[in-house]
Amino acid sequence: MKSALVFCLLGLAGAYALPSSEVTPTQNRIVDYWLINAIEVLTQWIKERGLDPVEIDREFEYVLFDGLIEIAGFVEKLQFKGASNINIDNLYYNMVLGRLDINLVIPELWLEVGNSRTKVAFGDFKADLEINGGIILSNIRIAGDAILKLYGGSVYITNINPKFSIERIEASLTVLESGQDYSDRVREFFNERIPALLNTYENEINTIIGEQIKGAINRWWR
Repeated sequence: MKSALVFCLLGLAGAYALPSSEVTPTQNRIVDYWLINAIEVLTQWIKERGLDPVEIDREFEYVLFDGLIEIAGFVEKLQFKGASNINIDNLYYNMVLGRLDINLVIPELWLEVGNSRTKVAFGDFKADLEINGGIILSNIRIAGDAILKLYGGSVYITNINPKFSIERIEASLTVLESGQDYSDRVREFFNERIPALLNTYENEINTIIGEQIKGAINRWWR
């Protein structure tokens, strides 16, 4: 059944594969075609569920724990885009060694908030938060290599060594809490601290990403 599915994917790849200028799969390599088509399917899944682009204008009100917590506010002109623009910068599968080299990148994730305000009441604690502005993440990349095994048309990952990176984070948010301006702190957190944390915990992050990818692919082919 799954072997047949592989060849169906090969057929679909001919119609839906990414442009040849981005990657040229080697002739008769099932893994190359399967990955190209899988990324195209993921791209369509993101779009069909309204995750790219996202546009929100909404008022909200929540009462939790029998009135213990009250949250109310609005969001105007919230926009998010870029998640479905997944490009393959490099893709090569060595069938003899079973090694896949891959480099995927999302050129830009863009979030913009025209205006928002949230009021929170929790007993004697009250907060009034206003946020506007945007965040841009440039070149979100997963590169690396993996050892794949093909059994009866199924693909299994036995080892994976990913490398996750974000080239640049640029936050231009304005954040006010009860009239006090916390914009500089928030911008510093996104622009400086998050890149530093990604660098400090690079090995741990890559390990987690690798295990998640390996588990997802292997479960899918069971």
